[in-house]
Amino acid sequence: MNTLRISCSFLGLGAFLALSASGCGDLFDSPNTAKASLHAHSDGGSTPDGGETPAPPPGMVLIPGGKFLMGCVPGDPSCTPGEQPQHAVQLAGYYLDAHEVTIARYAACVKDGVCMEPTTSTTSAANCNWGIAGREQHPVNCLTWAQADAFCHWDNKALPTEAQWEKAARGGVDGKKYPWTLDKIDCSLVVWNGGASTSGKGCDHSGTLPAGSRPGNGYGLYDMAGNVWEWVADWYGDDYYAASPAVAPTGPTFGSNRAARGGGFADGEARNFRASARNSLYPTDGAADLGFRCARAVP
Repeated sequence: MNTLRISCSFLGLGAFLALSASGCGDLFDSPNTAKASLHAHSDGGSTPDGGETPAPPPGMVLIPGGKFLMGCVPGDPSCTPGEQPQHAVQLAGYYLDAHEVTIARYAACVKDGVCMEPTTSTTSAANCNWGIAGREQHPVNCLTWAQADAFCHWDNKALPTEAQWEKAARGGVDGKKYPWTLDKIDCSLVVWNGGASTSGKGCDHSGTLPAGSRPGNGYGLYDMAGNVWEWVADWYGDDYYAASPAVAPTGPTFGSNRAARGGGFADGEARNFRASARNSLYPTDGAADLGFRCARAVP
């Protein structure tokens, strides 16, 4: 992923000002407000009173509560230190958007006066979907962490934590590298350019495709690998897994970079599409292969 930097002055967003940034790329020490609403109860997938879990809201999928193995699959040669050690995590049930947030959905928030328009002035502006006719169902991209966070709150949701994102990406099956059943890249399953390092074996997509252009995973979630990287709620910590709580982890309490997951169309290496792969980005980054989806707690 070729990271693009956007000026702090571009943000101008109340939700981001609340983070009290000391400057672009500097240390932020405000807690992540996106996390609170997702972790009211932390074991099982039932409602607090033991009742039946309500049906998912439109456009969302229920991810059942329970344990899963988070982190790099043992024996995977593509493991990085930040993906280790593999560890068991317990999560409550939650809902997750079936698709990455599209231009059409984001436009409704802009029209409401809550969300800012994504940038179209980056060096990769040709691949920024905002304002391009015919891309209404493509994922919204070229936007900052704060813009993604503001949209999710406008939609009565929140960005998922890294743990929630990874459990959902695995589709209910531990021990596999990718969000699909194959242990290799299949171009019928991922929106990907491939890059020079793959010697022409990529999927030859130099931009996004409409959300859901590839089959869903075991939970019925689409584009959990490829199309665009996805912002998540957590601050990024390379050594966080060594001390991660076993129940409902929410990442470090502060940091300078936010985490992103899933890989994007511009990636040159297939390793970024593994379910355990992590990315560390300045909150003000707004690359053309970076978008998001939202989560919501089970009431």
